[in-house]
Amino acid sequence: MKRGPILILTGLLLLLPGGIEAQVDRGPGQTLPRQHPPTLQQNGARLADLRRRLLELDRLLALQSVARAESLLEDLAQHSALARDLISRRIRLAQLRGDHPRAVALCRDAVISQPLNPALWRSMASSLLAIDQPDSARLAADMFMATSPTVRSAGMVAVELFQMAEHPRISLGIIDSLRVEMADPRYMGRQRAVCLVQIGQLDKAADEVVAELRFNPFNVSLLRTDLLE
Repeated sequence: MKRGPILILTGLLLLLPGGIEAQVDRGPGQTLPRQHPPTLQQNGARLADLRRRLLELDRLLALQSVARAESLLEDLAQHSALARDLISRRIRLAQLRGDHPRAVALCRDAVISQPLNPALWRSMASSLLAIDQPDSARLAADMFMATSPTVRSAGMVAVELFQMAEHPRISLGIIDSLRVEMADPRYMGRQRAVCLVQIGQLDKAADEVVAELRFNPFNVSLLRTDLLE
C-alpha cells in the first residue's frame, strides 16, 4: 500500500479545527482526551492569587527587604499579565539597592509607553537627584507636576524632593512658578522662607515670615521649628 495519500490526508486533517481527533472516529475507547480551557472561576482564583502576591511584594518593598522582594519579583515576572504592574516595583527595587542609574533607565523606558504616569516622573526625578543631576531632575519634576491630578499637592512633593537633596534654589523656583500658575501668592510660604534662609537671603526670608504669619498666625511654631533646623 502506498503511504503518500494517507500522509497527505492526515496532514490536512491536522489543519482542520479540532485536529485529527475531531475528524476521525477512533471507535469506542479510542477518543483522545480534550483539553478544556480554564473556567472563569479558575481564572478568577489565579488572578486573585497574583494580586495577593503583588501586595506581598509591596509589603516587602515598604520594609526594604531587598533580597526577598527581588526573589518574589522575579517569580512574578514569569506571568506576562503582570508586566505592566511590575514596572514601578522594579524601579523601586533598583532605588532600594542604590542602583539609581538603572532606576533612571527603567523610568525612561517606561514613560515612552506611559507618558502620563506621574509616579514614573516622580521616581525619575528622585533617582536623578541621587546621581547628582539636578537640572534633569527639575525637568522630570515638571513633568510629574504636569501629569498629576492635583498640581498643588504635587508641587509640595517636588519642593520636598529638592529640599531633601539640598537644592533650595530649585525648590524656591518651583514655589514661585506655582504661585503664578495657581494665582496663589501665599502658596508654601513657610517652605519659601526656609529656602530663602538656606540661600542666604535673610531679608527676603524675614519678609516672607511676616507675610506668612499675617496670613496664618497659627504657623508660628512650625515656622520656628523649620527655621531653626
